[in-house]
Amino acid sequence: MVVRLIGRPTKIVLFLITAMVPLCATGQSLNLNDESDRRSHELAFADSLLTIGNYREAATAYARMSLKYGATNQLLGRRFIAQVLSGDVLQADVIAQAARLSDTPIERIDLPGGTLDGLGISYELGVARANALAAVAMRGDGSVVCLEAVAVWLTLLGDDERAARFSMFARQADKWQADKREADKREADRLVPIEEIPLPGLLPVISQPNAAPTHEVLPVPQPIEPESLH
Repeated sequence: MVVRLIGRPTKIVLFLITAMVPLCATGQSLNLNDESDRRSHELAFADSLLTIGNYREAATAYARMSLKYGATNQLLGRRFIAQVLSGDVLQADVIAQAARLSDTPIERIDLPGGTLDGLGISYELGVARANALAAVAMRGDGSVVCLEAVAVWLTLLGDDERAARFSMFARQADKWQADKREADKREADRLVPIEEIPLPGLLPVISQPNAAPTHEVLPVPQPIEPESLH
């Protein structure tokens, strides 16, 4: 990890010092044997990776913390952000869906200072990633999950109006897909082939929808005359 971070150590040191200031100001010491202190220390380190642009490493760190401490709103939100910034739209979609299904919403309130800027993400970068996500969502088949991911990102960005719009798109797409599945099921049920009872000397056929049943007459085999024995 040191090799990856070399060249930009100043920013990391400043970030970690900033994270430690509240502890020093209150006269508290960092006790890594205490789970809450250990969690805070790990979160500060993962956040520092995100801040300097090591998005994939940050996503991995947040994922490990989720396994260790549980998938909280805060950690799911951080993982989602890291995956969006790394360009891994598929994983971002998966996390957004997991948050929705587990009723663990990803919200601005769980960000440092309540904004993406608290993690070193500029508004310009946030807008660029929002546009990239939206392009992926609209270029495909209007995937419900991808549309929801766009809505979540716009919420974190503070663009509640467009977030609500994409949430509406997601609901509409969900309803459309549900209706299509139901229509496809009804059509499949209607087209289930029914085998007719074969008649003597006729080839059994499968009835076709909207068409009169037809039968192909098989040729009647001729008896074979036994050859004379000499």
